[in-house]
Amino acid sequence: MKCGSRFGILTAYHAIESFNFTPNSTDQLGIATAEYPHALLIEMQYLNPHYIEFRSPDKYGGPDMVFLEILDQSKLFWIKENKSFWDIPSEHGVSTIKECYSNSDSLWAIAGLPQSAKQEEQPEGGFDCVIGLPVQVYFSGIEGGFEAGGFDYIELKANYESKDPMADSFVGVSGGGLWRTPMSIDRKDLKALKFGEPVLSGLQFLQTPLEGNSRRLRCHGYKSVNLLFTTVLKNG
Repeated sequence: MKCGSRFGILTAYHAIESFNFTPNSTDQLGIATAEYPHALLIEMQYLNPHYIEFRSPDKYGGPDMVFLEILDQSKLFWIKENKSFWDIPSEHGVSTIKECYSNSDSLWAIAGLPQSAKQEEQPEGGFDCVIGLPVQVYFSGIEGGFEAGGFDYIELKANYESKDPMADSFVGVSGGGLWRTPMSIDRKDLKALKFGEPVLSGLQFLQTPLEGNSRRLRCHGYKSVNLLFTTVLKNG
């Protein structure tokens, strides 16, 4: 993500809370930026975590989000050479991701790396161990939305009766983006759907227990993400 002049990673807070960010830390964060074997490691001391202070999680498991600002310019250059950063919209120091909770004019998706999809592959490229982390994208509709403690929550349904492949568990997907793709009908051809550019609208951080053949994937919505990035902008 790009927020003002800062570049970094938006993810769930619980995914990084056990790491040591002090100057003497030996912890490193690994990032996959290409489809060939590589090792991009960033020392924790070169990551600045931005999050909203809270005493303890609420009964819904939140707030659970953090923006890891990348301070290592050489690693940042490498990422920019291979990937693009989503630019957070803002006006006058306030994050302005737009409101949307609609299923009627939007297609919703969560993108992430479920642990169950991790693959150990044959050594190559000078590496003794190669791990494949295929990105999975899950499409669904909003099942519910609510607010608590100033934060908003959106829940999508993971239906295991669907013919589409579904991860047994969404462990590892936490911190994955919640994306909204606008849809519209072409008036000249009422059978033709038009899709707009995907828009970041939140992030997933929790899966509910399996009930029957489905579970819910809980996400922070646009209001929560706006709160976080407005905090980042004010700190910068």
